[in-house]
Amino acid sequence: MKNPLNSIDKDDVIRKAFLRAAENLDLSGADLEKITGYSESTISRMKDGSMPTDRKKRELVVGFLRLYRSLIPLAGDVGNAKEWLHSENSDLGGRPFDLIQTFMGLADVTTYLDAMRGKI
Repeated sequence: MKNPLNSIDKDDVIRKAFLRAAENLDLSGADLEKITGYSESTISRMKDGSMPTDRKKRELVVGFLRLYRSLIPLAGDVGNAKEWLHSENSDLGGRPFDLIQTFMGLADVTTYLDAMRGKI
């Protein structure tokens, strides 16, 4: 019997989830460029169905998705998530949006959110 999961285009799933998360958080192409390193024009082409193949940048996209999936349950809704992302956080030492513009910052913020989820 054929496994239906084998026919799923993983790149397409990641691309769509990334674009949906960015839209929900009202992040612009310029914002996404700061987080992933993909140019605004590349991000625009992603909306047309193409997923770039740069492995390191793709890892940043997946990292951003992890952050998003951790943030939404904690925030309760996307409005609170947007506010949290752009507000000063004394635990993190800055605004999460500013911090996630580096690989280590993205990892730190995601780890922080995972730890907060563990307390719930």
